[in-house]
Amino acid sequence: MNKLEVRRCKGDSGYETDMFFIDGKPLYRYINEWQAENGQIGESIFVSSADLLDITWTNEYDFEGDARFMKYALKQDSAITPILSCPDDFDFSCIVIVVDVIKNEKVVVWKRIGVVDHWKNKILCPNMNI
Repeated sequence: MNKLEVRRCKGDSGYETDMFFIDGKPLYRYINEWQAENGQIGESIFVSSADLLDITWTNEYDFEGDARFMKYALKQDSAITPILSCPDDFDFSCIVIVVDVIKNEKVVVWKRIGVVDHWKNKILCPNMNI
């Protein structure tokens, strides 16, 4: 079983923020490595500098609807849940990294990780080995 934690630190870009770590390795490095091996995600999405994305588990949204959606998604036992997004216009209109989550009292499972393709209004879940 993997260990997931959130820590505040500087990424490769020098930007300090809260970041997900999986077994001590920053999540953004998994994303960057996957992209280096496979190119852009889908037809139109390239997540450059994934360490610049912010964790979406906050109440600091530009739109109240986005905040309500996050509260709802985090309460579900099974849901596709946003985890990272652009910090500049902190809403769900730019890059959004999501996970397919299943949880119970003892464990949280991230089945798949993907990115929202706003051009096609769908979620792309590449085979990212984490």
